[in-house]
Amino acid sequence: MSIITSYDWESDTWTHHTDDNPTRKAWRTAVDDVAAKAKTALPECNGRVESAVKIVLAGDVELLEDGKAKVASQSNGTTAYFVVNGTCECKDFPRASSGWCKHRIAAGIQKRATALFKHRMDHLDNAPGCPQVPTSPLASLPPWQTLLRAPQSHWEAFQDSISS
Repeated sequence: MSIITSYDWESDTWTHHTDDNPTRKAWRTAVDDVAAKAKTALPECNGRVESAVKIVLAGDVELLEDGKAKVASQSNGTTAYFVVNGTCECKDFPRASSGWCKHRIAAGIQKRATALFKHRMDHLDNAPGCPQVPTSPLASLPPWQTLLRAPQSHWEAFQDSISS
């Protein structure tokens, strides 16, 4: 048996998460980029976008093969909501502006950030000796992967991209 007489909290990797990992940085950057576009497209939902980002970064969104998304509840650890065809079964969905609850937004951010992250990682893998993740604009992605599609408004573009 041993006795610990002191503990260095500053060196503990369990209590101090760093963003030194380039893959982690690339994922967080992709989420931030997509969230910024969502805030522009849905200004009345900025609080929900911020909540959605927390859900995504916590790893609580699962994109299912059938196009649905399973999003964990933040208030009840045993509940998960399914986002299907632009609808969510949470209590906030009917009250949210045009149905943009945080679960639906989180599913959209997860979908777009995953595509952006993969694109950036593929670009990084194809550029030997490139030590940084490229910060190219989303314009290099196919139109269906971005929020900046060209329908009548950003709002409709975001709606279309989340429900598809």
